[in-house]
Amino acid sequence: MSATRIYANPGVARRANASLVVVFIAFVFGAFEIWRAANAGPEGPGSGYLFAVLFLGGGAYGLRQVLGANRDTVLWLDIDGDAATAAVWKPFGTKKIVGPIGGFTEWRPYAKQVRRNMRQPLVLVDHPEHPRPLEFELGRGIVIGDGFRPLAGEALAGFET
Repeated sequence: MSATRIYANPGVARRANASLVVVFIAFVFGAFEIWRAANAGPEGPGSGYLFAVLFLGGGAYGLRQVLGANRDTVLWLDIDGDAATAAVWKPFGTKKIVGPIGGFTEWRPYAKQVRRNMRQPLVLVDHPEHPRPLEFELGRGIVIGDGFRPLAGEALAGFET
Protein backbone atom coordinates (compact mmCIF):
# COMPACT_ATOMS: atom_id res chain seq x y z
CA MET A 1 0.00 0.00 0.00
CA SER A 2 1.37 3.43 -0.90
CA ALA A 3 1.17 6.52 1.24
CA THR A 4 -1.60 9.05 0.65
CA ARG A 5 -0.89 12.75 1.11
CA ILE A 6 -3.77 14.19 3.14
CA TYR A 7 -2.25 17.61 3.87
CA ALA A 8 0.18 19.77 1.92
CA ASN A 9 1.35 23.32 2.50
CA PRO A 10 3.76 23.88 -0.42
CA GLY A 11 4.31 27.62 -0.02
CA VAL A 12 5.59 27.77 3.53
CA ALA A 13 9.04 26.30 2.84
CA ARG A 14 9.58 28.59 -0.13
CA ARG A 15 8.57 31.70 1.85
CA ALA A 16 10.61 30.80 4.92
CA ASN A 17 13.73 29.90 2.95
CA ALA A 18 13.47 33.09 0.86
CA SER A 19 13.18 35.08 4.09
CA LEU A 20 16.33 33.41 5.40
CA VAL A 21 18.20 34.42 2.25
CA VAL A 22 17.13 38.05 2.72
CA VAL A 23 18.17 37.94 6.38
CA PHE A 24 21.54 36.47 5.40
CA ILE A 25 22.11 39.25 2.83
CA ALA A 26 21.33 41.88 5.49
CA PHE A 27 23.76 40.22 7.88
CA VAL A 28 26.52 40.07 5.24
CA PHE A 29 25.91 43.73 4.39
CA GLY A 30 26.31 44.58 8.08
CA ALA A 31 29.60 42.68 8.24
CA PHE A 32 30.77 44.51 5.10
CA GLU A 33 29.90 47.86 6.71
CA ILE A 34 31.98 46.95 9.79
CA TRP A 35 34.94 46.08 7.56
CA ARG A 36 34.49 49.27 5.54
CA ALA A 37 34.24 51.44 8.68
CA ALA A 38 37.29 49.79 10.25
CA ASN A 39 39.36 50.40 7.10
CA ALA A 40 38.03 53.91 6.39
CA GLY A 41 41.40 55.62 6.56
CA PRO A 42 42.06 59.23 7.58
CA GLU A 43 38.57 60.50 6.64
CA GLY A 44 37.06 58.41 9.44
CA PRO A 45 34.33 55.76 9.50
CA GLY A 46 31.45 58.19 9.02
CA SER A 47 28.17 56.41 9.71
CA GLY A 48 29.52 52.96 8.76
CA TYR A 49 29.36 51.59 12.29
CA LEU A 50 25.78 52.78 12.66
CA PHE A 51 24.75 51.01 9.45
CA ALA A 52 26.66 47.91 10.56
CA VAL A 53 24.81 47.79 13.87
CA LEU A 54 21.46 48.32 12.17
CA PHE A 55 22.01 45.60 9.58
CA LEU A 56 23.56 43.09 12.00
CA GLY A 57 20.83 43.72 14.56
CA GLY A 58 18.13 43.55 11.89
CA GLY A 59 19.61 40.32 10.56
CA ALA A 60 19.68 38.75 14.02
CA TYR A 61 16.11 39.89 14.72
CA GLY A 62 14.91 38.65 11.32
CA LEU A 63 16.57 35.26 11.88
CA ARG A 64 14.87 34.94 15.25
CA GLN A 65 11.48 35.89 13.77
CA VAL A 66 11.70 33.51 10.78
CA LEU A 67 12.87 30.56 12.86
CA GLY A 68 10.33 31.20 15.61
CA ALA A 69 7.40 31.65 13.26
CA ASN A 70 8.05 28.54 11.17
CA ARG A 71 9.80 25.99 13.38
CA ASP A 72 6.62 23.99 14.11
CA THR A 73 4.91 24.38 10.73
CA VAL A 74 3.94 21.13 9.00
CA LEU A 75 4.74 20.98 5.28
CA TRP A 76 2.88 17.74 4.52
CA LEU A 77 1.26 14.75 6.18
CA ASP A 78 1.14 11.29 4.58
CA ILE A 79 -0.94 8.34 5.80
CA ASP A 80 -0.02 4.75 4.98
CA GLY A 81 -2.37 2.32 6.72
CA ASP A 82 -1.94 2.98 10.45
CA ALA A 83 1.34 4.86 10.00
CA ALA A 84 1.74 8.59 9.49
CA THR A 85 4.68 10.69 8.30
CA ALA A 86 4.74 14.44 8.84
CA ALA A 87 7.40 16.84 7.57
CA VAL A 88 8.15 19.89 9.71
CA TRP A 89 10.01 22.87 8.24
CA LYS A 90 13.60 23.47 9.18
CA PRO A 91 15.98 25.80 7.32
CA PHE A 92 16.47 24.52 3.75
CA GLY A 93 15.16 21.07 4.67
CA THR A 94 12.63 19.07 6.63
CA LYS A 95 12.41 17.09 9.83
CA LYS A 96 10.33 13.95 9.38
CA ILE A 97 8.16 12.68 12.19
CA VAL A 98 7.18 9.05 11.64
CA GLY A 99 4.90 6.96 13.81
CA PRO A 100 1.45 5.53 14.26
CA ILE A 101 -1.54 7.75 13.56
CA GLY A 102 -2.47 7.45 17.23
CA GLY A 103 0.77 9.28 18.12
CA PHE A 104 -0.79 12.48 16.83
CA THR A 105 -3.01 13.52 19.74
CA GLU A 106 -4.94 16.52 21.05
CA TRP A 107 -6.12 17.96 17.72
CA ARG A 108 -7.41 21.46 18.47
CA PRO A 109 -8.22 24.72 16.66
CA TYR A 110 -6.06 27.78 17.19
CA ALA A 111 -5.93 31.25 15.65
CA LYS A 112 -2.43 32.77 15.60
CA GLN A 113 -2.21 36.57 15.67
CA VAL A 114 -0.29 37.44 12.48
CA ARG A 115 -0.94 41.17 12.33
CA ARG A 116 -2.94 43.61 14.36
CA ASN A 117 -6.27 42.78 12.73
CA MET A 118 -5.46 39.43 11.15
CA ARG A 119 -5.40 35.90 12.52
CA GLN A 120 -4.11 32.74 10.83
CA PRO A 121 -6.32 29.68 11.47
CA LEU A 122 -4.28 26.67 12.57
CA VAL A 123 -4.89 23.15 13.76
CA LEU A 124 -2.49 22.21 16.54
CA VAL A 125 -1.58 18.63 17.37
CA ASP A 126 0.83 17.05 19.84
CA HIS A 127 3.36 14.35 19.01
CA PRO A 128 5.90 12.80 21.41
CA GLU A 129 8.79 13.26 18.93
CA HIS A 130 8.34 17.05 18.76
CA PRO A 131 8.67 19.29 21.84
CA ARG A 132 5.99 21.82 20.85
CA PRO A 133 2.60 21.43 19.15
CA LEU A 134 2.74 20.88 15.40
CA GLU A 135 0.99 23.60 13.37
CA PHE A 136 -1.22 22.79 10.39
CA GLU A 137 -2.06 26.04 8.59
CA LEU A 138 -5.46 26.42 6.97
CA GLY A 139 -6.25 28.74 4.08
CA ARG A 140 -5.79 29.33 0.37
CA GLY A 141 -3.18 27.26 -1.43
CA ILE A 142 -3.17 24.55 1.22
CA VAL A 143 -4.27 21.10 0.09
CA ILE A 144 -6.43 19.20 2.58
CA GLY A 145 -7.30 15.66 1.48
CA ASP A 146 -10.25 13.49 2.46
CA GLY A 147 -8.26 11.66 5.13
CA PHE A 148 -7.51 14.81 7.13
CA ARG A 149 -11.07 15.42 8.32
CA PRO A 150 -11.35 12.10 10.23
CA LEU A 151 -8.18 13.00 12.17
CA ALA A 152 -8.89 16.66 12.82
CA GLY A 153 -12.65 16.79 12.44
CA GLU A 154 -13.44 18.47 15.76
CA ALA A 155 -10.63 20.99 15.29
CA LEU A 156 -11.84 21.84 11.78
CA ALA A 157 -15.40 22.12 13.05
CA GLY A 158 -14.18 24.78 15.48
CA PHE A 159 -13.50 27.07 12.50
CA GLU A 160 -16.69 26.23 10.63
CA THR A 161 -19.01 27.43 13.41
